[in-house]
Amino acid sequence: MRFLILILILFSIASTASAAELRLESSDFSVKTGDVFEVFMYILPKEERVNAVEGLIEIEGSSVEVEDITMDDSIISAWIQRASNDSLSFSGIVAGGFSGVRSPYTSKVGPGKILTIRMKALSPGKSVISISDPKVLLADGLGSSVSNIDLLPVEIDVSGVDSSGRKLSRSGIMSLLSVILLLWLGKKYIS
Repeated sequence: MRFLILILILFSIASTASAAELRLESSDFSVKTGDVFEVFMYILPKEERVNAVEGLIEIEGSSVEVEDITMDDSIISAWIQRASNDSLSFSGIVAGGFSGVRSPYTSKVGPGKILTIRMKALSPGKSVISISDPKVLLADGLGSSVSNIDLLPVEIDVSGVDSSGRKLSRSGIMSLLSVILLLWLGKKYIS
């Protein structure tokens, strides 16, 4: 009987543990020198509403640099500390709390965007963008800390040349796409 009570207590403690996921995602995982790309930071509470988040964005490697950080479409309603090119620390509050973005078509809950980092690829190599010293607070009226935060970094691979071995600029890519489109349209209307 004691064993059964102990198991029930352990399961009740385990089920009350709060959790959240802080994730970084990129518009491009493989870029070329000179390319500009975006990295998005998201939060996904796992069980309870959260109302505050803070941390530090870290960049390991020297193949990329931050050009700009924007808070467009952020779930954060009040920033205590805005991340910028000079300081990659961030801290903000979600008024009323956040439990995830609800889909009208499924029962799935999606993450909410915290910020967007516009970056530039400088030189060939790999860079890892991650979050350190995270803190997420629950919207429980007490400001309780989330006890389990999953951190998902993003790795960016920067190459110096295109697949043919020649450097190809963004305008060169657009010119190539324009030629392909014109050839396709010409073939479609001539046939």
